[in-house]
Amino acid sequence: MSKRRAPTSFSTGRREGVKTGASKKKFMKWQAIRKGTMGQAKVPVGKKLNSKQKKQNLQLPLEDSLSSLKLPNHVAVIMDGNLRWAKSRKLPHIQGYREGVISLRELVRCCCEWNISAVTVFAFSFDNWKRPVSEVEALFALMEQVLKQELPALQEGGVRLHFFGDLERLPTSLQVAMRRAVTATSANDRLVLSLALGYSARQDILRATKRVAALVASGEMKSADITSDTINQHLSTHTLIPEVGDPDLLIRTSGEQRLSDFLLWEVP
Repeated sequence: MSKRRAPTSFSTGRREGVKTGASKKKFMKWQAIRKGTMGQAKVPVGKKLNSKQKKQNLQLPLEDSLSSLKLPNHVAVIMDGNLRWAKSRKLPHIQGYREGVISLRELVRCCCEWNISAVTVFAFSFDNWKRPVSEVEALFALMEQVLKQELPALQEGGVRLHFFGDLERLPTSLQVAMRRAVTATSANDRLVLSLALGYSARQDILRATKRVAALVASGEMKSADITSDTINQHLSTHTLIPEVGDPDLLIRTSGEQRLSDFLLWEVP
């Protein structure tokens, strides 16, 4: 059987399953710690690790060549490649999404440790509604499960949750779980984790411009007074960006170089 290429880990930037100078014993220990029951990482999102746990988890410190003064403040992520990863291994699609959750958990933990203020994730696009109903329902069920499972760790780790996009179209049970998570983490200030669901940047910009046009038509605003801030105030990110600023680093996990209708207005 030919060897299959493993996905890249957010925390190390290396291919999982490939030993890079570490002993085989350490590598196997890292794999065992990283994956707990049913492939879930034992160290939850936002969980602050003590020095012993960091050593056990083989969490990489900031490399000497990197300056803490030059780290991004706001990281945006397009979660891509999960289905291709699962397909290449002849696994169910949902397993690809589970691997994506593991990678996101590692990314958030690294950002917390490196004092990065915000992570915004493209978790479900407007076009994803076109996928098979069974696949979409399975993904939403996984989102709801992960929200409930990770909430205690998010609270303890100081991670505040935020959601934006076409949220009213989501399943009612998922909306309830989201509202509870937002309320429970509202006082946290270590990192803002924002998830875009049912989101389309083009649709968002279109809605914003229509709202501004309506204000002009009604006489509430003059066209000469329209600025970029006017548009900002009518986007679905209007409560997020003023607090954390525009993203200064955009990551697409599959390696492809496309924005895919994500934060087209907000990304410089």
